Amino acid sequence: LPNFVLLNNAISQTENKKMNITQENFKEFLREKLEKIDFARVRRDVERFLVDKNELKLLNKELIKEAVK
Repeated sequence: LPNFVLLNNAISQTENKKMNITQENFKEFLREKLEKIDFARVRRDVERFLVDKNELKLLNKELIKEAVK
C-alpha cells in the first residue's frame, strides 16, 4: 500500500485537489482513474521502450482492473 499522506499531498500539488485517499477508498480511487485512461495511447507511448513487444498486452484495462480487485 502507498504512503497515503504522500499520495494525497502529491495529488494536491499536481491536480490542485484536496484528496482524502485512505486504505478503505484506495481501490475505488484506482478504479475511477483507470476508467479515464486511454490504453491505446499508453501502449503507443510505451511500445518504443519495450524490447519484448508481447509485454504490451499487459497494458490492458480489464487486466489491470482485475488486479486491483
